[in-house]
Amino acid sequence: MKKEILKTAEDICNLNKIRCELFKEEKENIINNKIQNNLLIERTLDRYMDLADFPNGEKTYLELCRYYGKIDKEAADFYYNCYLESCDNQIDNSKTKKLGFPS
Repeated sequence: MKKEILKTAEDICNLNKIRCELFKEEKENIINNKIQNNLLIERTLDRYMDLADFPNGEKTYLELCRYYGKIDKEAADFYYNCYLESCDNQIDNSKTKKLGFPS
């Protein structure tokens, strides 16, 4: 039973690594192609919000929020605030300042 639980945990970790890579690719596509479709950006942020707990996912999420803030600041602030509310740990304010968000 313990081996099965460890295997399942390992599978979940591997799946989240793959999801982080997919999220990064989607974020880069949006930013590099200067996509300004609010619905597409919001769906992307919604779909990957849970990855903000992972270092690579957090960085990608905040970069997409920052980009979105140039298009629709109010909506980007909503997603940034969702991120803040979902964080269990203390946020490193130096990261958020670099990304252009208030501390």
